[in-house]
Amino acid sequence: MPKSPFNPQQLFSSANTEWETPPAIFNALDDEFNFELDACACPRTTKCSYWFDENDDALVQDWTAPVSYGQTCVENPMWLGCPWQVVWCNPPYGRDVGKFVEKAFRESQKGLTVVMLLMASTDTAWWHDYVSKATQVRLIRGRLAFTRAKDGHTGPAPKGSAVVIFTPWFQGPAQYVLWSP
Repeated sequence: MPKSPFNPQQLFSSANTEWETPPAIFNALDDEFNFELDACACPRTTKCSYWFDENDDALVQDWTAPVSYGQTCVENPMWLGCPWQVVWCNPPYGRDVGKFVEKAFRESQKGLTVVMLLMASTDTAWWHDYVSKATQVRLIRGRLAFTRAKDGHTGPAPKGSAVVIFTPWFQGPAQYVLWSP
């Protein structure tokens, strides 16, 4: 039997970080939360008018007053949402995902609502250390299909996914619910 050109481990690989959020997931959540910033994006994959890409390095930005958008807020009087209040974050599935989860939790403690799409990695330290402090964890039935931005190839996630919602100043315990967009 011929081998499939898609390798599920590609979702974990730092060489392939531009996997787009499935539109049905994002749209359902955006309808609920009205996202203002996409914290892990690039021009091809962003779902929001404002985003951080690799050059901005979301892990070092202050999401409540980011350096990369500081002048934009001042120069654009039509945009009154500076700093923003609601952030979307679908981090690259790789070694640094735990750093993004910790960052999202810490930013929520400064007044932001941060909604994340994560692999349901309940066996990891970052899940126990930070996801357990979320306001809500929505477990998604089945495996999501992601699309690679550079070539449009679609493939399934290697395991289940969860939407993790951090709200300002909440420190758990998380409410777990089953969710279907």
